[in-house]
Amino acid sequence: MTVDLALVYKHIPKVFGTLAFIVNPIFVYLIFTEKSTRFGNYRYVLLYFAMFNLVYSIANVVIPIYTFLSQDIHSYRYCFYLFISDGLFVESTDWHLFLLSLRCALVASSYAVLLSHFIYRYLVVLDSTLTKGNFHIYILISFGIFLVYTSVWHAYFGTF
Repeated sequence: MTVDLALVYKHIPKVFGTLAFIVNPIFVYLIFTEKSTRFGNYRYVLLYFAMFNLVYSIANVVIPIYTFLSQDIHSYRYCFYLFISDGLFVESTDWHLFLLSLRCALVASSYAVLLSHFIYRYLVVLDSTLTKGNFHIYILISFGIFLVYTSVWHAYFGTF
């Protein structure tokens, strides 16, 4: 019995995308039905994390990057390049390059989301005013960091 690995790699993002749309709404519901004194502003950081997870899952399904048979990802030193042989993005158009670059930029953007999460936890330990009275400033800075990660990666690496 042989297993078609290309089929497995093609359907894994769909399976995990479906799981993300099942688990994340339950996660958000549990966060917002809990007493506000237990989570405080941390619930909004978790909501930010869950929303990014849903966006990333949509991007994985809509803009797939298969790493077996349908395309090859090659790297040399500090760069990588893709050969796409099937799917929605086979044609070389500016729109397809834009979407593929944005999809790859989401990988870097995930680090911005994790960074904002860990910085928030560190600021809570320091009893910072950014986590209590000025939380709106903190969340705007966090979202700004996310946009900077995405736009710099997309603008710089998507142009080559």
